[in-house]
Amino acid sequence: MTVQTKTNKILLLGGPPHDTYDAHKLGLPHYAFSVFIFNSNGELLMQKRAGCKYHSGGLWSNTCCSHPLSDDILQIRKYAEERLLFEMGISSPLEYVFDFNYKAQCGDLIENEHDYVFIGYSNAEPQVNPIEVEDYKWIDMESIEKDRIENPQKYTVWFNFIMNRYYFKIKTFLRKRNSEKSMKMAIKNKLLYIKSIFTPVLSVYDFSDDFVDKIIVSKELSNNSLFKKITKKRKLNIDSHNLL
Repeated sequence: MTVQTKTNKILLLGGPPHDTYDAHKLGLPHYAFSVFIFNSNGELLMQKRAGCKYHSGGLWSNTCCSHPLSDDILQIRKYAEERLLFEMGISSPLEYVFDFNYKAQCGDLIENEHDYVFIGYSNAEPQVNPIEVEDYKWIDMESIEKDRIENPQKYTVWFNFIMNRYYFKIKTFLRKRNSEKSMKMAIKNKLLYIKSIFTPVLSVYDFSDDFVDKIIVSKELSNNSLFKKITKKRKLNIDSHNLL
């Protein structure tokens, strides 16, 4: 999943930075990352790599990908977020999902990568860097799979590898994330309803997303003496278990 980096270097596994082209010519193992950006409709933002690129030019792939110059996961995520902005003009916090190793022939080049996969979310229209990206499209995963199976030659080898091996893992991650989002919204709505009943007492609570997260993680609400007192008085059986 090679792109020309600013330093034209990539980090070898267990070794120092090395020339990008040379590493792919020799098939030297190195670090990489792949970014998948989804919108609120569950569509994946795909890019068509610029035809001028020496590696896999003109092929469709995931939102963006490149090579970090660190093996630290936090630094890799930072590199990925910066690369996303550089290639697609989109700023989004990324979540690490999984990593894997693969080796594949790409014409006269050899990919041999330890690849970290990140997922992010955005409804923004890309402002693509024409040096890196020829075209883009938002498309649902099912349509991608149908076309990819029928026309694998249209896609980069690493994207085909990820979709062949980890399609359902990505789908499961998205379902879980959407489920958690719906749960948080339901909790927040219940809390706002409670607040509307006890406005004078609960006005100090803003019921922010951070507050909801605390309820989910620590069941803080059921141990809160103020809520216990209020719910007991009004005979409301409200605790973190009910909210969840």
